[in-house]
Amino acid sequence: MNFLYLSWGRRLARSLSLSLNTAWLSNRLSPLSSPSSLFRLQHENLIKQRYDYIRFLKFITSVC
Repeated sequence: MNFLYLSWGRRLARSLSLSLNTAWLSNRLSPLSSPSSLFRLQHENLIKQRYDYIRFLKFITSVC
């Protein structure tokens, strides 16, 4: 049971770090990109993080 919590926690942490790295890399690779495209990328990452968090909470509540 604890293993499932750890694996979901690791998956959530990995997705958060990947989305942060993607935003950082896109900012580094295209420093002259428009602010609207950077905002859109950050917004998409936030939506993905929220979706992963909601899935994680649903999983925990279904197990308990």
